[in-house]
Amino acid sequence: MIKFQGKRAQGQGEDTNTGRRPWRFIALGMAAFLSIAGPAPAETSAPAKAASEARIAFDIPAQPLQSAVTAFGLQAGYQIAVDQATLSGREGNAVRGRYTPAAALGRLLADTGVTYELIDNNSVTLLAEAPAAAEAAPEPLPPLSVEGESAAGRFPYSDLPEAYEGGQVAEGGRLGLLGNQDLFYVPFNVTSYTSELIENQQARSVRDIVRNDPSARQTYGEQAPFERMAIRGFSHSVGAERYDGLPGLTGSRSTIETVERVEIFKGPNALLNNGPGGVGGIINLTPKRPLDTPLTRLTASYDYQSRLGAHIDLSRRFGSEAQFGVRLNAVYRAGESATEGNKARLSEAALALEYRGERLKLETVLDYHRRDLRGGDTFIFLDKNARAVPGVPDLGKAIQQPWEKTELKHTRALLRAAYKLSPDWTAHAAFGAKQGGYSIYRTVFNRLKANGDAKLGFQNFGAKRPGHSWQGGIRGQFQTGVVSHQLTLEVAEAKSTHSAPGNATFIRSGLIDSNLYRPVSVAPWIVADLRNFRKVFEGHNASIAIADTLGFMDDRILLTAGLRRQSIGSKNFNRAGAITRKYDQSAITPATGLMVKAWDRVSLYGNYIQALEQGRAAPRGTLNEGEHLPPYVSEQVEFGVKLDLDGLGLTAAAFQIEKSSALTNADRRYVADGEQRNRGLELNVFGELRPGLRLLGGVTYINAELTRTEGGKYDGKTALDAPRRQAAINLEWDVPILPGLTLAARAEHVDSGFIRRDNSLKVPAYQLYGLGARYQHTIGDRQFILRMNIDNLLDKDYWSNSYSDDQLHTGGPRSFAMSFTVDF
Repeated sequence: MIKFQGKRAQGQGEDTNTGRRPWRFIALGMAAFLSIAGPAPAETSAPAKAASEARIAFDIPAQPLQSAVTAFGLQAGYQIAVDQATLSGREGNAVRGRYTPAAALGRLLADTGVTYELIDNNSVTLLAEAPAAAEAAPEPLPPLSVEGESAAGRFPYSDLPEAYEGGQVAEGGRLGLLGNQDLFYVPFNVTSYTSELIENQQARSVRDIVRNDPSARQTYGEQAPFERMAIRGFSHSVGAERYDGLPGLTGSRSTIETVERVEIFKGPNALLNNGPGGVGGIINLTPKRPLDTPLTRLTASYDYQSRLGAHIDLSRRFGSEAQFGVRLNAVYRAGESATEGNKARLSEAALALEYRGERLKLETVLDYHRRDLRGGDTFIFLDKNARAVPGVPDLGKAIQQPWEKTELKHTRALLRAAYKLSPDWTAHAAFGAKQGGYSIYRTVFNRLKANGDAKLGFQNFGAKRPGHSWQGGIRGQFQTGVVSHQLTLEVAEAKSTHSAPGNATFIRSGLIDSNLYRPVSVAPWIVADLRNFRKVFEGHNASIAIADTLGFMDDRILLTAGLRRQSIGSKNFNRAGAITRKYDQSAITPATGLMVKAWDRVSLYGNYIQALEQGRAAPRGTLNEGEHLPPYVSEQVEFGVKLDLDGLGLTAAAFQIEKSSALTNADRRYVADGEQRNRGLELNVFGELRPGLRLLGGVTYINAELTRTEGGKYDGKTALDAPRRQAAINLEWDVPILPGLTLAARAEHVDSGFIRRDNSLKVPAYQLYGLGARYQHTIGDRQFILRMNIDNLLDKDYWSNSYSDDQLHTGGPRSFAMSFTVDF
């Protein structure tokens, strides 16, 4: 007999102190963490049983059965006894996604002629099937009935949906007020990208993940210090999006290594989320939390040209029933990118703590982030008289000055609690706070002509942007006759402040002649000492919401209805601290959605939902100058179908969004009477075409029309930032003749888009291609993964579409990334 021993917690770690102040904190935290981690405590029957019933993330490629079984033992923490001859000459199946150990082992051994017997809760014996059993048609292993896995037993705001087949996306995602929901049982469209996809694509920011989604797109440049996304043809800033469901906590540019899921909700969402949200959709970042099994993972990375990085991910559970959890992620990356002269240094650490009892769950996440950019993205503004868009400069060459710099930093704390009042009712609360800001010193190309001539200007500014938000509520289910109910009640509040230094300088029209293709070198302009910050803006949102999902015909028909009453307030301050403008308005935003399970694997749905944005003050020269308009309410109607085809998921949707805005009418009054109408079709696909062949992507068609504009000047024109067609496709193939090797290919298409509202100028369409490969191998009790990715394979120079008149943003050059990961 031979035994394969699952890995146990290790007591060793590496000193990562680099001498920088944040890293002294990181090193001390890691040392303290590892000192208490030590060897994993001896398991008792209760925690062993819990571990055997918990779902675990597995990533086992198709390979010889002996090495596949070893990988299973390592990832599940199981001891496996087997005669070596039983495994010889057999091939194990790929297992990717979150499963109970028993379900994962069943998939691994399917059709191999090997079966298993449980010895206890973390030990198993493998046996060759008897001939009669081997010849019989194999029966699929049913999923185990896991205590606490029902909708009533789960903690709906922190227990994540399982990964779908292939492991790249999850079966569902966060729907704000409604908590985490199964994609195939809700009348809305959400895609949740997993940490497995993030790691395999070597994503460095949210923008890298958004490229997988045909309905979303980054509009700012590749090297920009800020991120700005467009979803369903409407732009919004990631800095205004959600961190674990709370607004106002994301940074100007998000780090991805500390994130478990990137969830893209498509469409208006005022009912589901407090605070004005993106009209086209919203992005939620779910932080990494303690795992059910021990993890010690070290990743070293290299990005062309000379950017090196390291990432350590540690997770442990403690206590007689493994009720305490700790997870530490620390990231450091520094060097030059694929764009000449663009240098960056990133430091981040995130510590997650958890207590998980039978009825109470407490979680907290503390993180620190600092990013320093040298060189960077240069804003480009066309000359107002330009009649053509200039050609794109070489994206690998520097057009910015080497002394340009950007500093971004924040600290953040999140606390979440949930308590099961009964098997059917759960109370929950969450609080988050962020401190941080940015400083920017850069050049700006102004009055750009078709031949590249421009005037070079300067910008020197900064901001502090603290904020906090909280939410609390109750969620439960009950029955009235033959109708089931899932009722949710929530109250929420968010506050944010924007402070700027009194000596910030904006110069957008410089007197220095330059050229986009032959930029001149200039000496640094006088750098303002960005101190004496004063408050210039304060925002406040508060709301109360209620929603009920009614189930008919054994929940084959689900009707969701609800409304949120939301108050939006803001104050603007002058240099003396006096309020110069004040806004305080409220609105009620209803929503309804219908999901019909037409067949076991086919769901039909429709929804009506609204978005809410703060109304603006009437500008100078209008009869109602200074008057604050009520919040703008935008509306969506959507119909679609969702198919779950035994491991391959497909969603198709048709939608119409009518976005409200303000304009000055013929009577010179500023009124909320403007409108943009986006009509679109979406097709998304994800999962496995067959075992070992994964597909992710889709295509979107949008007709974005300005339907009501000032004096009808632009009526019927195509809106900015809304290319008609977008497509993205990703393929992954596990090479059968070399187990452990996976090849990947990707392609993106973005149609041309207008950068003037009169539709006189537009940037060309572009296509990007990428290749990737990874090799996974297990030696002893260590698992190794080597990853390589190339983006923009053909090194295409392209303009990224803009959300503003006469503004241009450069894309990204060809880039190469490689990483090496070891699980100890």
